[in-house]
Amino acid sequence: MYIELSEVDYYVKESEQKKDAWYQPFCGVEAISPTRKEVVLRLCKEVCCYEKFPLWNHDLIVYLFPYCSTMIDQIVMLPIVGSGKHFDAKVLTHDGTDYLVVDLLNIADYTSSVMEMCYILHNLCHVHLLRYYLNHAYKKPMAYIPQLEYRFFCEGLIQYLSWNENVTEYRLKEARYVHRKKDAFYTLNKAFEIKEKQFREQILYMLDKLDLWQRFTDIAGMFYCDCLYQAGGERRIKEYVDAGFEGSVTALIENASQHPLSILKK
Repeated sequence: MYIELSEVDYYVKESEQKKDAWYQPFCGVEAISPTRKEVVLRLCKEVCCYEKFPLWNHDLIVYLFPYCSTMIDQIVMLPIVGSGKHFDAKVLTHDGTDYLVVDLLNIADYTSSVMEMCYILHNLCHVHLLRYYLNHAYKKPMAYIPQLEYRFFCEGLIQYLSWNENVTEYRLKEARYVHRKKDAFYTLNKAFEIKEKQFREQILYMLDKLDLWQRFTDIAGMFYCDCLYQAGGERRIKEYVDAGFEGSVTALIENASQHPLSILKK
């Protein structure tokens, strides 16, 4: 993956102007302090690691998606500073090229800990890059139930594989996550029961607006991936990926009482 650093060079090296601020209409503009070069340089070092993707769960992602790296290599990583406060990272297209635009200072503003800044940066980059791949690998359906299953499958995998550096060290079974898992699967089950067209449309619309822990499809899918991994390791997740998203949640709900993972009962 190519890393384009010109948009932060102007700030770090005190150049007269940005090379090309084509992204500003999408990201906004914010005045920035001239004294934050050190943190920009620190996060730039992390960004430069993305010449080889993925950084986290490398072997598992390559095993699950052998062509992922080839597609991701088409994206240009573009770190920037000075976008609107609402913006942290997004894939944008310009002149036929796809860019992952990442505002380093906005990411730094989430926390005072450099270690946490680096975590947030890597989490965001993996989420957006994996989403880019999966959105190309699996066509998004139009109907309500298939869309829920699509999100459960794709976003669940995205969040799981982007959660941290190594799935073997995940702690998603800890007590602090139990209520989140139960709430996500309960809401998912209820969403499948809804028949009214208006309510269905509202749910699909809101899923793109909610914070992560409120996106029940994504969170349920993430916990399901973890249960699969705990039950059968990489092989079990590979079987799940190879089966695809169609019918995945429907089968879970219909066979909840007999499901070997008993995930809907926990």
